[in-house]
Amino acid sequence: MLRALLTFWKFIPEIPAPPPLSSTALRYLRVGGAALVLLFTALLGPLLVKTQDSLNATLLVTAVLALPIGLVGFRIVTQFRSINVLLVLITCIFIPIGFQARGSYVVLSLILAALFLGLWLLRMLVVERRFHFVPGPHNWPILGFSLVVIISTVWSNIFRDVIIIVPTSLVFVQGASAMVMLCLVGLYLMVDNYFSEIKWLKAMVAILLAGGFFGLVNEFVVQTLPVQTRGTFTMWVMACTYSLVLFHKGLSWPQRLGMFALMVGWAYWSFGLRITWLASWLPALVALLTLSFMRSRKLLAGLILAALIWAVVNWSYVEQTINAETDESGHTRLEAWYMNWTVTSEHLLFGTGPGGYAVYYMTYFPTNAMATHNNYIDVISQLGLPGFIFYVWFFIAVAWQGFRLCRRLKGRGDFAEALANAAFAGTLGCIVINAFGDWLIPFAYTQGIAGFDYAAYNWLLMACIPVLDRITRTETHPTALAHAAA
Repeated sequence: MLRALLTFWKFIPEIPAPPPLSSTALRYLRVGGAALVLLFTALLGPLLVKTQDSLNATLLVTAVLALPIGLVGFRIVTQFRSINVLLVLITCIFIPIGFQARGSYVVLSLILAALFLGLWLLRMLVVERRFHFVPGPHNWPILGFSLVVIISTVWSNIFRDVIIIVPTSLVFVQGASAMVMLCLVGLYLMVDNYFSEIKWLKAMVAILLAGGFFGLVNEFVVQTLPVQTRGTFTMWVMACTYSLVLFHKGLSWPQRLGMFALMVGWAYWSFGLRITWLASWLPALVALLTLSFMRSRKLLAGLILAALIWAVVNWSYVEQTINAETDESGHTRLEAWYMNWTVTSEHLLFGTGPGGYAVYYMTYFPTNAMATHNNYIDVISQLGLPGFIFYVWFFIAVAWQGFRLCRRLKGRGDFAEALANAAFAGTLGCIVINAFGDWLIPFAYTQGIAGFDYAAYNWLLMACIPVLDRITRTETHPTALAHAAA
């Protein structure tokens, strides 16, 4: 299996020699470098403060090394922007670390995403002197959603109910929650605007599958590897491996067996060991059924028939599992959604703000507060109807573009067709799991700010759809097609 996975690393592009810098690029680097030095200076002071009469040596060493490493890294990420996306993905999967701030755990991947997005905006402002994005049906809903996040953050503080008890940490929580929302949709735009060659998509899939392999090792062998496999990670690994097996005719049999073994391993984890937890296997089931349908209706019918036969043979176990899920989550979900509506119904314009409805809970019904575990309800509660409309609009636009892309690439039998189907199936899985968890946009008081790590998977991989759509439309001759299929 490992050998089959490692073959994908050949797709990761080598970093070429940097081209000469123009005067505008130099100005951009000077401004960015100055900003980096100021940020370093601002952060160094608090790090030097003693905690319990002892200096945190790790933080001090990190601070001292941060400036030279940061300046070198700044030069790289500004010249080779596609690497930024891969760095965020690698950090999400293999470096799930961070620090405590006001009771919230801020992860490194969020900091990197905010930094890279800030550099991108700075580049457009200083170098390009205009704000522009690659055309796509997702741009308006993302930009509208981002604007609503900013408005809602301010609005909710101005028009908050006067009797609400506001904790001192709310300002930080709201700011961090707003940053999480903006960075997640920003990652989608980064992938779409930075990737212009299919080799970057292959690199991203290679990183994901490597994480899938080491994640399985961590689950069943050593339990000590720093691999972030929460959220919809298992869905994306299963969707990519299953789609590659079904659609990529260029894979050798050892590669197919490796992909299939990886999928089966995570399927056993989701459908076997975590079957009582609906949110752990439902999105994966949706993705796998979608891929089966896209490949062959007979295949889908065969899988459904096999599942029905298994359910009949093991009916007592199935009934017990359904009852356990209903008792544990089913009834409480309905109660939580009703309770949330008592607050949301009074704040439909711009909501209670990012992470805002929690303080209403603590004031109005502190002993009965329950998280919604529903991204759709979370969005309308935090951002109001405008935010909800833009959010749903985005998923409809992406799903429709993905479906049309799969139809257009049908029969190619290459990596592009396989990834298009995986991204489309994963998008449908995300649409479904939106109703049963907050894994697309983590709520501050359930998944927490740290949920950015595994929420980012969804936005990075869904963005493969517009990139593939654009790349494959420019292929007009057999050589280009052969290059994409390699």
